[in-house]
Amino acid sequence: MKTDNVRYRKEKYYSVKPHKSYMAELPAGYEGQFGKGIQTMTVVLNYGVGTSEPKIQEFFQNVGIGISAGAISNLLIKKQAVFHEESAAVYAAGLKSSLWQQSDGTLTRLDEQNQHCHIM
Repeated sequence: MKTDNVRYRKEKYYSVKPHKSYMAELPAGYEGQFGKGIQTMTVVLNYGVGTSEPKIQEFFQNVGIGISAGAISNLLIKKQAVFHEESAAVYAAGLKSSLWQQSDGTLTRLDEQNQHCHIM
C-alpha cells in the first residue's frame, strides 16, 4: 500500500448577470478528500473484515494516511444507497425463492434500552 497525494486546484468563477459563482468539478471518482481506493478499503475493512472504526483509523495512520474518525464514519454511512438497494434486492429475491419463510427473534440492547430484533 502506498499513498498518492494529489492536490487539485479548482477554478472558481463569478458571473455578474446571474450573481452566481461556479466552481470546477473534481475528476470522476473523487469526492471530498479521499479517492475510491480509501473509500473501498474503509468499507471492506469494516463490513468485510469486521474491523472497528478506531482500528481502521490506526491502520491508515500506520501506512501514512491521515484520516479523522469522523471521515471514516462518513465513508461508512453516507452515500451508501447502492448497498441499501442491493440489500433490498437480495431480501426480495429471498422471499420469492421459497413458498415459506422463517422468522426468528432475539432480545438485544440498543442505546441502553431493551429491544426485540426480528430476523428473516
